Amino acid sequence: MSQQRTGEKSLDQYESRLTDAVSIDEPWALLEEFAELERVSGTEDERRAAEYLTGRLDEFGVTYERYDPELYISQPHDASITVDDGVFEPGPVKTVAFSASRAVTGELVYVGEAEQSDVGADDESQYHAVNVTRPYGDVGDLRGKIALTAAGSLSIRATRVLEEKGAAGVIAIHEHEREPHDGIATSVWGGAPPTTRKSGFPTSPSRTSRGPTATNCGRTPTPTRPTRSPSKRT
Repeated sequence: MSQQRTGEKSLDQYESRLTDAVSIDEPWALLEEFAELERVSGTEDERRAAEYLTGRLDEFGVTYERYDPELYISQPHDASITVDDGVFEPGPVKTVAFSASRAVTGELVYVGEAEQSDVGADDESQYHAVNVTRPYGDVGDLRGKIALTAAGSLSIRATRVLEEKGAAGVIAIHEHEREPHDGIATSVWGGAPPTTRKSGFPTSPSRTSRGPTATNCGRTPTPTRPTRSPSKRT
């Protein structure tokens, strides 16, 4: 039944039918179903969630098309940073998504930070378009060394620049009262690149840590166990 609302015209017959048909039961059922699922990409629970949604669409007679693409999914596990010689007080340490899955050892070198515009721009043409410098342009040879950067979040472009300079690994300081963000070394937040773009992933391990401080650092191993494998995502 149509009703008068302040500042709005009365609902017409079609709008009234739609609002009268709305119920809390359907969205609440979805909430309860999803509350029991850990919908991590590529897992059985994610597939169950997709089946639930498509099942409801079937019941409502809604036409849809389901896609099951082959994508690379990165689900980082634990990471740690240790120093052989010197004083080191690390905060929580996390592996940056899509970084390489291995332990590396090398001399720690502070490389400053990329400009904010550098951090977000991954396409070479964008640097010319906005007239900014190449990230870490003043950083020299990093062969065999581990780059420590103040950038709390690294784009794939910035990571690759450090890698091109020879960095064996990258540690990013994430100054935040909470634990560091998982981060993602790709051009789109949360993006899952297709398998054809595997060559674009950084091959150097990347970590984020909440405000690490280090003095007289010598050799620094950084073990980790991230997962980076092909997975179907619905």
